[in-house]
Amino acid sequence: MSIIYHFPLYTRRQPRTKWKGGMITETDLLPLDRAASLASKHAETEVSAHDFLLAAARGEILLRAIVHRGAKLRKYDGGIYCNEGTPTENMIPEGAIPTLPVSACLHLANISRASWRTIDGYEEINGVMMRFEIASLLDEEPDFETTLSDCCVSGYDVHALADAYIDPDVCTKNRKPI
Repeated sequence: MSIIYHFPLYTRRQPRTKWKGGMITETDLLPLDRAASLASKHAETEVSAHDFLLAAARGEILLRAIVHRGAKLRKYDGGIYCNEGTPTENMIPEGAIPTLPVSACLHLANISRASWRTIDGYEEINGVMMRFEIASLLDEEPDFETTLSDCCVSGYDVHALADAYIDPDVCTKNRKPI
């Protein structure tokens, strides 16, 4: 099976200022309410949890979610996705926090819950970060179910989204479709 790349709807957001929203690092994973609070402090204007969901649904930031059960995956090319050579090869463990597919982010933004079967991978091609389905649940596996309380974002994406509220001109320019 070959890789099918998806063009982003909008470009990925990146931090542009010195962080002043609180003690976090780029790699910290924060629940949406905490992310919104820190982003609001940094931007000195209200940034809501829903703003993070909308940005994730557009592909501007990455949204992650806790999986509540282990499941068997298949990599797009039939190869090994994770845990090579172990009894848990190609298993996503309970408690893992993978990046959600954009379709699940859209459902979360619209109805506050999502079911999903794929994990997105990203690859830069000609300067554009392209999304592709890197792994999916085996056919016999039930869908993953996610609610807002399962979701989190990285400190990097908190900073990047907060910066969009600091300079509206840059925010508007960034939101143009690719």
